[in-house]
Amino acid sequence: MAQAGADTSVIESFIDLIRSGTPVSEALQAVAVPAPSAEFVDSTFAFIQTLPLHCQAAAFAFGREDFIPEMFQQVVDVDEGVGNLGHFVDYLRRHIQVDDEEHTPMAMQMLADLCGDDQQKWQECATAVTSTLNARVRLWDGITAAIKANTPALVG
Repeated sequence: MAQAGADTSVIESFIDLIRSGTPVSEALQAVAVPAPSAEFVDSTFAFIQTLPLHCQAAAFAFGREDFIPEMFQQVVDVDEGVGNLGHFVDYLRRHIQVDDEEHTPMAMQMLADLCGDDQQKWQECATAVTSTLNARVRLWDGITAAIKANTPALVG
């Protein structure tokens, strides 16, 4: 973030609060994290705290491991034209490689092991994945709205 010239004060304050033992929801409010980001983090922790293990695994496998590499690749592609995020892009490239080659297959195997032939568990997983993906859509919709609000000349 620093390499890109971003203000890191909010995330640094948030991390300091977490390290001092402040609960995540309280830390998000204390440092005024933008609402879409706070809602996404809160929903993630709610999934962790309330869903059964097989649903947590499904949310992880399909809500992160399965599609994040493609999302990260888009950032890498944009940076190749701009060229100012070298360290971050190197991290993303490594993340893409590890997710594609190791994490996604392991996550899918973990899910298969947890659910087996139990159709009820698979249905519960489908519901959890839908909720996870909807939370991510709300996050990106919030980011899009903030960009549009701050750059009216670009969205005219």
